[in-house]
Amino acid sequence: MQVAKLRVANDNGLAPAGRYFARIAEGLRAANERAAAVVDIYEEQERMGEARSRKTASSVPRRRPLN
Repeated sequence: MQVAKLRVANDNGLAPAGRYFARIAEGLRAANERAAAVVDIYEEQERMGEARSRKTASSVPRRRPLN
């Protein structure tokens, strides 16, 4: 069986199979870019939080024993 045309949700008719799959691929690429941007933001926040906690921890004096 050979598929030449597929129905696309927003089109009124049939679309060539290549265009149909190209739309799907473009949607996946865009979703991956958005997900990667969210991960990048999260990782940057994690790095900033770790740097902040290291800075805070090192600036607090330790209590010395009274010996």
